[in-house]
Amino acid sequence: MLIYARIPVGEGASSIAEADQRIAAFLKTIPVTGRSFIETGGTGLAINNPDQYRGAVVKAIADEAKRYAAMFGGDYGIEIRGLDSELYFKQANETDVFLFIEHSFVIRPK
Repeated sequence: MLIYARIPVGEGASSIAEADQRIAAFLKTIPVTGRSFIETGGTGLAINNPDQYRGAVVKAIADEAKRYAAMFGGDYGIEIRGLDSELYFKQANETDVFLFIEHSFVIRPK
């Protein structure tokens, strides 16, 4: 049987390492009998409702594309493709996740 625990970082544990320590301490209090055992797996960050951040991610992508287009002068514009793709997240460090949308952009004369 697998059990997943979601512990808010910052409200109960300040890092993954601290959450791991708290989980290990809790597991030591559970008695095992016979051939049963308790084993822990990896701990990682998750995010509730990541799509709530889609607008901010799209804005960051647009800002980046505009910066690049500006390098070519005012006669150039951008076309961004893939903004309707899935929003992904990846653990960046002990307390942060990196949100991204796979995309591309083209800079061309207006």
